[in-house]
Amino acid sequence: MHNPLDETTRAWGMACHLSALGGFIIPFGSVLIPLIIWLTQKEKHPFIDEQGKESVNFQI
Repeated sequence: MHNPLDETTRAWGMACHLSALGGFIIPFGSVLIPLIIWLTQKEKHPFIDEQGKESVNFQI
């Protein structure tokens, strides 16, 4: 059975998607910032891994 998502896990998943707006401030930030978040947080929960992959692939 799947563990319910806690607030921290959902926040990291959301951060992966919202960080794509960093492209308005930093050149290539729309790809680099979600990539950095995904690479540093993907081991903590499968949900963060999934959302990070989706965000980076969408931005590419």
